[in-house]
Amino acid sequence: MSVTGQLTQVSQLLVQQAKYIPSVIELFWDIASLVHENPGTPRIKNLEGLSAERIKILREILPDPECAMERWTLHDFSELEFWKTQYPNDYEKTKSNINEIIEATRINRGLWLNRAWDILNYIFTGHSSDAELPLLVYEGESIPQINLFWGGNTIIDKDGFGTHYLEATEVREVAEVLSKISQQEIRQRFEQGLITQPDIYHFSWREQNYEWLFEMCISVKEFYADAASQGNAMLINID
Repeated sequence: MSVTGQLTQVSQLLVQQAKYIPSVIELFWDIASLVHENPGTPRIKNLEGLSAERIKILREILPDPECAMERWTLHDFSELEFWKTQYPNDYEKTKSNINEIIEATRINRGLWLNRAWDILNYIFTGHSSDAELPLLVYEGESIPQINLFWGGNTIIDKDGFGTHYLEATEVREVAEVLSKISQQEIRQRFEQGLITQPDIYHFSWREQNYEWLFEMCISVKEFYADAASQGNAMLINID
């Protein structure tokens, strides 16, 4: 099975929660994936038809359960009930912020990288993914090294892959350095790879691959610039 990557803009609140309660990210991913795979899923219009347990959950989370009308779906309840069963202590600690977490899943601020995450890592760092680097290295470097995928803080570790995050302040720092990387410097890193032929996941060192790779680099630069302008944090998922 392929290892793919995705960048997702999220609120600083979600990241703060995830620092201490990592399972919050599982809840976020599970609900977000359902939302984006089923965009036409109807919203709940009234409390009638909801079970007593689901109404109880709403009252625990919201001062006024009616606030969930036209916002929540039955999918939200299903995932939340499962999460509550699996992580009852996490639920108790987090319930006052669960509505904000669910609202965050409605904002489709994601950049799908597919299998290009490893070649992008090389272009922005000049190293393969197994190199241990800080988030940013730009003093004394002809081209800045930006460790986008492995320089963040780990939330979920799956044999070296999983989910990392950058806080909003780190996103701003990364966006600023990314903005200074020129087309010429991206090309320089690519030509370096053509010569040294490093082993990159699902990538062939051929000249014809440069155009789409350059477009992906620009998409990453723009995505971070947008996140910084919104004051958002970032989730980096390689799985």
